[in-house]
Formats: sequence, structure tokens, C-alpha cells
Amino acid sequence: MRRSQRGLFHGKGMGRKTQTCFSEKKSIVRQKPNARKQSFFSEILKRQVNLHVSTTALRHIRHRGSLDNYVLLTHPKELDSIYGEYLRRLMLLKLNDPEYKVPYIVKSRP
Repeated sequence: MRRSQRGLFHGKGMGRKTQTCFSEKKSIVRQKPNARKQSFFSEILKRQVNLHVSTTALRHIRHRGSLDNYVLLTHPKELDSIYGEYLRRLMLLKLNDPEYKVPYIVKSRP
């Protein structure tokens, strides 16, 4: 799903369900994941980051303790997000070289 690549959805995508009308006809309906816009502070990047986050990813972020721990410790297959990999790469660059000046991060406030 394209929308999940721009946020953190923890592998959640479009779902399907069968809807039954009054005359007992069945039709397939798409379901979007339960998502919300949330802002997080990254201790490593020293920035506020605004993200679209599914409730599953939000629960995992709280379980790990912070956005930084979630992005760094979650397997890329579970993260399943281009934006998540982008954040991971920036965090690893900053951790390896503390002098590294973080460029403008998409969807962040300085």
C-alpha cells in the first residue's frame, strides 16, 4: 500500500471484509488500517517528527519505549516502510558519527 510507505504501519495494509445488504447480497469491501497522525521526538536526531502511525505500530512504539528504539530494533520486514528505513539510516549515521549534521527530515520540525 502506498500510504504505508509514507508512515509507520508495522506491516498493516488494506483488509477485506464481506458486507451483506438487506436482500442478502454479498459484496467485498476494502478496509483501511486504523491510522492516526502523531508527532514523536527523536532523541538521536534531536527533532520532532510527524508521522502517520497505525495503532499497531503505536502500541509497538510504546512497548519499545521510544520511536528511536522502535525504528532501530524492528526487523525491516515488520517495519515494511520506505520512510521507516529512511529514518533508520539517518539514525545509524548519527550514532556512528556524532558530528554528522542531520539534513532536513521530511515531515519534521527543526
